[in-house]
Amino acid sequence: MVKNLKRFEFVPIEYIVKKFERRYSQKEIVARIKKLTHYKLIARHPMMEAYRITFLGLDCMALRILVTKNIIKAVGDVVGIGKESEVYSGLSENDEIVAIKLYKIGKQSFRHVARFRGYYSDDVAQSSWLRRSIIAGLREKEALTILNRFNIEGVPKIYGGALHSVVLEFIDGARLNEIHELKDPENVFNQIIEIIRRAYKDASLVHGDLSEYNVIVRLDDESEKVYIIDWPQFVSIASPLSTQLLKRDIENIAKFFKRRFRLDVDAQEVFKYITGQ
Repeated sequence: MVKNLKRFEFVPIEYIVKKFERRYSQKEIVARIKKLTHYKLIARHPMMEAYRITFLGLDCMALRILVTKNIIKAVGDVVGIGKESEVYSGLSENDEIVAIKLYKIGKQSFRHVARFRGYYSDDVAQSSWLRRSIIAGLREKEALTILNRFNIEGVPKIYGGALHSVVLEFIDGARLNEIHELKDPENVFNQIIEIIRRAYKDASLVHGDLSEYNVIVRLDDESEKVYIIDWPQFVSIASPLSTQLLKRDIENIAKFFKRRFRLDVDAQEVFKYITGQ
């Protein structure tokens, strides 16, 4: 059903039977559909004999692919739930603790997406939340793969991904919006700007939706280490929107630091530093 998301939201029973009739009898196909519906992995259309995969079903498919590809071998507890994703702890094949992020783009978050993000084409914008979630996952995987290639400090390591999921380095820290005191706010701000600058200069990417909600600060007794997360909204610096989005990223962070930590920053000077213009 995932392969048919572009064509159908609900796949007609006739199409499903035709697709699998060489492998299973019609009776067995119907029995399997009934079982998958019982476990809420697929859902039946209220008015017709047609079915669609649910987010739970999509989660199971993604996790199976991640295990088959030897990207993960265990899934742990929920460590974060946001408007657009759920994050679980997990174990990689090398016993490293990882974060398994499952995109769950919903109607509320998509109003924001449609207004600000350019990575959905017209046909995708009118398709299911499932398909939008898969595209978000694929884009984050693409962005982090590029950024990791340039060894940009402050960008999470990516282990892999499948469908709407990405597997990332587990960062034991707090989102910037949750932090009310920093030992050195100026240093934290400068780390953020340096990540933005390296992404721009080395990888030719702009985050595109940066705010205090997708900056993580790892705190310990001696230092405050910054990571920038949530990259599916990225644009290439070749995009006509890149300058506008970069300026907005800088202004969002500068306004937050001024409001929360009373750090006065000239956003235009920061823009010049990043771009060299």
